Amino acid sequence: MYHDAEANAHATSTTHNGARPGSPAPTGSTSQPGNPIASYGRKLAQLFSIPRIRRATGAAIVCMLAQQMCGVNVLAFYGSTIFYSASNDPCAVGSDTRTDLTALWLSWGIGLSNFVFAFPAYKFIDSRGRRWLLLVTLPFLALSMLAAGLSFLIPISSAAHAPVIGIFIYVFMFFYSWGLGPVPFTISAEVQPLETRLVGMSFAVFVNLFGAGLLTLFVPSLTIAIGHPGLLGIFAGLNVVAFFLVFFFVRETAGAAVGGSSSGGMVSISLEELNYIFNMTTKKYIEYQLNVMVPWTWRHLGKLLLFQHVDPPEKCYNWAGASEEKQGPSVTVNEV
Repeated sequence: MYHDAEANAHATSTTHNGARPGSPAPTGSTSQPGNPIASYGRKLAQLFSIPRIRRATGAAIVCMLAQQMCGVNVLAFYGSTIFYSASNDPCAVGSDTRTDLTALWLSWGIGLSNFVFAFPAYKFIDSRGRRWLLLVTLPFLALSMLAAGLSFLIPISSAAHAPVIGIFIYVFMFFYSWGLGPVPFTISAEVQPLETRLVGMSFAVFVNLFGAGLLTLFVPSLTIAIGHPGLLGIFAGLNVVAFFLVFFFVRETAGAAVGGSSSGGMVSISLEELNYIFNMTTKKYIEYQLNVMVPWTWRHLGKLLLFQHVDPPEKCYNWAGASEEKQGPSVTVNEV
């Protein structure tokens, strides 16, 4: 396995906060009565000071940032403006009530499509994995957002102008709803050990909502400066950036990378297994992606696109193998 035996032993012999059994616990790692603000501050500091927790925090932050970078909230916040611009001549004088209502209904349809298209996530988020959903849907988010932006270049006098824009926006929502919609909150809620889970999840949500706030501040001025084609083009490029961030910094937590059941589905993973996954250094994880996954994907790209069977690549880590290696001496784990 790519994750060597030494790393296996280290991962399986550490406690939830990254310390070896019997060693002094980091400050703030024990539940003691005291100042709740100071306790929260210590746990917040642990998100960035303890390597295992820092990697988990980074994965959660990347997912939350990717959700804002994809541009979905541009459509959610300003969808009615986008649809109105798509179906109304900006040089026209006055307002058409029918056009206004159509834009509002189409904007309402963005929320409805987000609900309807989210149902595939129930099947794939555990059977294929969280990271898999992100990597599969992000390229289509980039393409559909770019296509929607370029569709604004169709002359507004053309009957195809507004329908083409609407089609690509709803294609975007289709892929978003079962990818970047549910996955960021799922990953953020499960990657942290119990000691820092509350603080870690709250910080991840803060990052997400802070990004949404920045969008409300800058999107209107950007739209005035570069128009809808330029605005949607920027977010198409940000989807590409988000893809590489996920590829290099987000680890699978659904069980796919640590062993599955005999039927090929996922198995739930324990807190100890999460420690094992995030104890691998970021450098080694990126090396695995570049040296193993990229060549494997390129070699089998045709079969993957046609959904044909291919032999799986060497796994980055295997919990089953690590569990067998640690048999013998007992291992103390604070959270199981």
